[in-house]
Amino acid sequence: MNDLFQYLKDILYSPEAATLDLDEVPSEQKKLAEGLICLDDYMKEERSFAENLSKGRFDIPLPAPDNPLTGELRDLHSALSHLIWQAEQVTRGDYTQRLDFMGSLSDVFNDMVEALDDRETRLQREAEVIQRQNERLSQSQVLHTKLMELMDDWVIVSDRATGTIYHMNEACQDFMDAHAGIYRLVSARLASLSFGDDIPEDGKGSKWEFSFVLEGTQDNMMMYEVSSLAIGWDRKEATVSIFHDVTREREVEYYAYHDTLTGLFNRRHAIEELAGCFEGGIPFKLVFVDIDGLKFVNDTYGHEVGNRYILDFVRELLKLSEPKCVCRMGGDEFIVISYDIEEDCETLIEELRNKFVGESLEYPQSFSFGITDSMRYDNNLPAMINVSAMLEEVDLTMYRYKVRNKIERTG
Repeated sequence: MNDLFQYLKDILYSPEAATLDLDEVPSEQKKLAEGLICLDDYMKEERSFAENLSKGRFDIPLPAPDNPLTGELRDLHSALSHLIWQAEQVTRGDYTQRLDFMGSLSDVFNDMVEALDDRETRLQREAEVIQRQNERLSQSQVLHTKLMELMDDWVIVSDRATGTIYHMNEACQDFMDAHAGIYRLVSARLASLSFGDDIPEDGKGSKWEFSFVLEGTQDNMMMYEVSSLAIGWDRKEATVSIFHDVTREREVEYYAYHDTLTGLFNRRHAIEELAGCFEGGIPFKLVFVDIDGLKFVNDTYGHEVGNRYILDFVRELLKLSEPKCVCRMGGDEFIVISYDIEEDCETLIEELRNKFVGESLEYPQSFSFGITDSMRYDNNLPAMINVSAMLEEVDLTMYRYKVRNKIERTG
């Protein structure tokens, strides 16, 4: 009996050491011994199954159905296996899975699935928003690319520090291909800018001007107004610059106030300058000059020679000391505005005339002139009234000079 009791203790506390030789058990104790051996087998199976469950091993064979010690463990195995299956469904996006048979674990699981469902819904909405944004961005990019292809203005993206050109639109590329030297000129100009001051990052950009003479020409000047803005480009600090060709506009502006043949200021500028002097109270002297015999030269030698006669005269007229404003009023008429009220203009012009007359070769060269000054006019009157009166007076003075010289030549 003591052997059976020790065997039972080993079954409970030292299962690895629990052994019993049934042949040595008295006949009257054999049934009890057989029951203990059966209990030992049941408990070993129960312990092994429980250990596997505790280590997450669910792919093991189930205990025998007739083992009364493993019924609840088999139920736990079934519940956990179903939980694993439900968790796998959740990982595949099935958020309808719910537990209702595991107490507080069911509550935690169900809360987690609902949170994942909410998060998935939010992510889907955000993904839809991002997709729409990407579609609009893609459309905008296509539109911008098309617009840049259609633009006559140059669009250049360059390194903010070195001026290295990263990108240019088609119009710019075509021009650069035709004029290779301009590429280096533009890049050097971009590199020379003080980007800290000239290229603000406030979205307003910076405006500057750029001009150059095309290679192989002497006077084909190209002029551009440039707007530059700091941007990021391929993780580099860069600048986008738009070059707008204003060559034609500047030419129109220039010739609105300049004579095309001589390059002098024209009548419009002369009138505005005279009016401005009167309005600003600036004293000045006015010399009105008329080239003698220009019609005769044009009729006799042709307008090409007549133009050379005008240019020869202008070259001499420009030798007068500064500060003066020389303008062509039209045809053979010129004015000189002298801001030195103390200057002896009459002596200077007379000396200039004598020299000019002495250089006559194939045809007579001469000019007539008249002089007046602004101090003789009432500055309280409107400026244009004084300008008209002054021009009328000095023209009459010049005419008298011309008549007097003609009489002396024929006298």
